[in-house]
Amino acid sequence: MNTEKLFEKEATIKISVVKIDNKKLTKGVFNQINWKSPFDRLYNLKENVKFLGYVNDKSKWLVWSNGEFLYKYKISDFYPFLRIDFNKNTINELLDVFPSEVVKSLNDFKNQMGHYEYTDLEISSVLDVKEQYVIIEKKENIEEIINGLLKRQIFL
Repeated sequence: MNTEKLFEKEATIKISVVKIDNKKLTKGVFNQINWKSPFDRLYNLKENVKFLGYVNDKSKWLVWSNGEFLYKYKISDFYPFLRIDFNKNTINELLDVFPSEVVKSLNDFKNQMGHYEYTDLEISSVLDVKEQYVIIEKKENIEEIINGLLKRQIFL
């Protein structure tokens, strides 16, 4: 392998800058931004969300706005939902990250003996295909957003 081709002699890099009242976003201001998810508990995007990019500060932080306020959210907080595996995780584990009415009803379902029937079963064996597709689509949307964000680093 010829590694010479891997190195650039010159490079132009576009840097994203966020300004608040015409002043550059600083680390001090960034640390004061409220933490809030751009999604509700079922991973539906909240109203008027605009993604600005991410800040790398001990962790990767998604920076977003609703047109009125600026917020940040830790990208790694999406991972418990994104890592749900229908063939490994249980309904009870899904409930922790995706508390839809369908998942709640499955988790709370008692058989005639009064035992919780589905709580410890794999998601794929209990959750219908339609509901699985809903979750898959939401996971794909979040992954697409994260991939887009990783191209938009904000430097403080």
